[in-house]
Amino acid sequence: MVAEDPLLSMIEQTARQFGYRCEVLGPDEVRLILDGDGFVMALANLRRIAAVEERDEWPALVADHMSTGIAAFELDQESPIVYRDFDEVRALVRTRLYPSGSPANGAVRRFIAPGLAQRVVFDSVNAVHAVTYDMLREWPIGERDLFALAEANVRADGRLEIQRADFADPLSEGLPISVVGGSEYATAQILWLDRYPELLGAAGALFVIPTKRPFFTYPINDGEALRAAAALAGVAATGYARLPWPVSHHVYRWNGRIELMARTEVLGRKVDIEGTHEFFAMLDSLGGA
Repeated sequence: MVAEDPLLSMIEQTARQFGYRCEVLGPDEVRLILDGDGFVMALANLRRIAAVEERDEWPALVADHMSTGIAAFELDQESPIVYRDFDEVRALVRTRLYPSGSPANGAVRRFIAPGLAQRVVFDSVNAVHAVTYDMLREWPIGERDLFALAEANVRADGRLEIQRADFADPLSEGLPISVVGGSEYATAQILWLDRYPELLGAAGALFVIPTKRPFFTYPINDGEALRAAAALAGVAATGYARLPWPVSHHVYRWNGRIELMARTEVLGRKVDIEGTHEFFAMLDSLGGA
């Protein structure tokens, strides 16, 4: 497997330079081992980054990816966080949205809409760890209150950065589509989009979350929502297929709650879009069907 995979070969070589032994678990997963201890390093996002970079940039990409994981592992070895001590992790708890189909592995999560799940994590600066139900059973807090705490901590981190989108796609020309980001936990703030009235129209907002950041929104006011949905679908489908840390390739609406508006699929160079019943009902209400 390694001989036929130049990126994996480079990862093994870089691991040796860091003093670690590399055990290949699969095409997108390796274990780095030092003196009998080690950690699992996922490669799927690294592969997506490498796919759009020149080959001579790969050594730096691999070294950066690996050094981040090693730093987190070695810090945890030296000063491990006491997960059972809730007071130690309370301020570190955060939340964001993930693909609902990704393996749960015992993580605390709840489903938000088709394709989207909200998870609770804690951020130890060098690494983000999933909060599991095993951890939660040791903590003096219930699941509902844990989500509330995580959301409050994300809000306390500050407001998001909003910019007007500038796409090459002529379909989006003249549409007030916004690019929203600035935080590792930006996607969670979709849950309280009413705190950003500048992103909303009379009938809420369309949004897509191709990756963990940024996300894209369009204020719904009239039948132009049909064109906006098509433009956003292209952004969602291509970003989800190609970029690191993918979240969803579908189009959603926020109007006090989150609804699925359109499913997308990349077919060759085209994006297939299938509107939901809720989407066409919305267009009817806007007079734009």
